[in-house]
Amino acid sequence: MTFREYRGGYARDRESGRNRPLVWVMGEDSQGRAWVRHLYFADSPVNSYGVHSEIIDSGILTSKPLEYRSLAGQLEPPYARSFNDECVDISPALTLLEPIRQYRAARGFTLLLTEANTPTLRERPDQE
Repeated sequence: MTFREYRGGYARDRESGRNRPLVWVMGEDSQGRAWVRHLYFADSPVNSYGVHSEIIDSGILTSKPLEYRSLAGQLEPPYARSFNDECVDISPALTLLEPIRQYRAARGFTLLLTEANTPTLRERPDQE
């Protein structure tokens, strides 16, 4: 696995109302999976434990590419691929998130899913 840090974008601080610069920590592996490991404010001080004092809860944006089957919910192909008996690879679903699309494009990775090959709910046989 490789992790890279990139500065880019801003997030509005709820307390002060000011825009603060972000640092994106991106992960990738030898199988071509890419994900957002975590985000932090570029101006956030490091505490005595060696970590940033402020945490950004970014929800689904920081989902890892391998997920337990029981937690992957209703994700089916093409959004998820079988990995092993316990996990599914949700990289195709993560590819739909714009920051991951931009990272993959910048690194020369394929997108896995595009609007052209992503079914709408009406196209799914079980929804007709």
